[in-house]
Amino acid sequence: MKKKIILIIIILILFILDIYLFYNYVFARFRNKAYLEKSDVKFAEKLSNSTFAIDKVTLYSSASAINKNSNFQETNWVLDILEYTDIAIYFKKPKELNSVNTAETLSISNVNLQVSSNKYTPALYYLDANKFGTENILSDYKIEDTLDFTVLNFDNKDNSIMYNTPVFFSDLSNPITLKFTNTLFKDYNIENTEKLIFDGSLLSKTPVKLTDLKAVLSFDINISNFEKEKYSTNLSLEIPLENKKENIFDGKILETKQINLPLLRIPE
Repeated sequence: MKKKIILIIIILILFILDIYLFYNYVFARFRNKAYLEKSDVKFAEKLSNSTFAIDKVTLYSSASAINKNSNFQETNWVLDILEYTDIAIYFKKPKELNSVNTAETLSISNVNLQVSSNKYTPALYYLDANKFGTENILSDYKIEDTLDFTVLNFDNKDNSIMYNTPVFFSDLSNPITLKFTNTLFKDYNIENTEKLIFDGSLLSKTPVKLTDLKAVLSFDINISNFEKEKYSTNLSLEIPLENKKENIFDGKILETKQINLPLLRIPE
């Protein structure tokens, strides 16, 4: 009799265990799938209904140097070498402009630069959009933590406004342009036996490795419209150094990311 009772108890335990396993590995799996699908739908709805959203980001990585040797008859180049990435951040353009979907103010804040090696010196600057993809640096506009843009209420179709100061057009027609730099060497000597090309290929003549250049930058993008509503999002970007075909040591890397990132309204 005792053996039968023990057997029944064991069967009940196994039955309960089977139910538990079924719930966790079958029902819970479908529940989580439904939850994720619902979350994706909510995010898609939030994006489609968002007043402001970042559409895409274009990044251009290369390198440059300042030649400190004024005597070209010397046997060595003396160079300050840096790696840089130019960044253009594009907004989704509204189909019809109104006081809600146009910008009255624009700023970036909470700038954070993370590099893989503490031997090097990273920095972030505002970039003249007309100088995108060049070694040009606007040293007067180094961004320590915050940058406020001058927002203009027209589209600059006649190109009457220059981009050598931080400007943005209220109709979202121009991108935010920034320049990330990473100073790698000061007074670095390279034997003057061949012509140097001042792009990413210059790095192949130094001991720097691709892993040394890995970096991530992040910052908040803040917009207010003409209804005084405030919107913000955090944008995190990994510096592009290689793709399937090439890496920065070949000269340059150009990459465009479609990100569809909405700016969320900040409650009053």
